[in-house]
Amino acid sequence: MPAMAWADEHRFKTALSALVIYDSVIHSGSILRFLRSRFPESPPVSGGNEQAWTTAYIRERHKWLKTNSSSALRTSSYRTADLTREISRRNWDLSQLPISANGTMVYPKA
Repeated sequence: MPAMAWADEHRFKTALSALVIYDSVIHSGSILRFLRSRFPESPPVSGGNEQAWTTAYIRERHKWLKTNSSSALRTSSYRTADLTREISRRNWDLSQLPISANGTMVYPKA
């Protein structure tokens, strides 16, 4: 609920942005302010472009995870790599299935 409340408050609409936000909140506890300060894009609530913000945030989060002194965080960078792949596929509505999550193919419910 906190992740989706944050997404709604900041006027994110796409499923992929919601997934990025949800992943950040469940993995890191929040949308990390220090990462947000590393890029100029504004969230939609401030007139920014949703896709540009989401792309910039996941790029910075990936760099942070990949270079972290904690081996557990470095290992978890597969999360941001998977999300980056969906951004590259322009899969903003998450309709292009399956989606790979750490090597596991995710299909719609039968």
